[in-house]
Amino acid sequence: MKGDVKKEVKEYYGKIASKVIKQTSGNCGCTTSCCSYVTNNSKVYTKDFIDGLPDEAVNASLGCANPVALGNPQKGEVILDLGSGGGIDVFISSKYVGDTGKVYGLDMTDEMLELANKNKEKMEVKLERID
Repeated sequence: MKGDVKKEVKEYYGKIASKVIKQTSGNCGCTTSCCSYVTNNSKVYTKDFIDGLPDEAVNASLGCANPVALGNPQKGEVILDLGSGGGIDVFISSKYVGDTGKVYGLDMTDEMLELANKNKEKMEVKLERID
């Protein structure tokens, strides 16, 4: 049996978040993930979705689908993004739910939460951190 799975997952995503936090170029350092696919304004996240988001939020996205496009969030809804990473889906969803809705991002990786909070500051949005 392999080691502690939770620890391994946290370390893996923590390293990616640390690269994004430290980076200055548009490359997140991912080699075999959807990362480059996402940053190329692909079918996953078109320019309409990522317009106005910090590069770090986009570059830290490791998902291979756009849950916002699939879920069709509406004004006033409450959304929970599990494994929210750098916050891309939280920030995109907030555009749709408006001031009457809420979007929560939950991630177990401290580095990803740090990155999401830095992205929050860059966007100057009203988000609360719950520890």
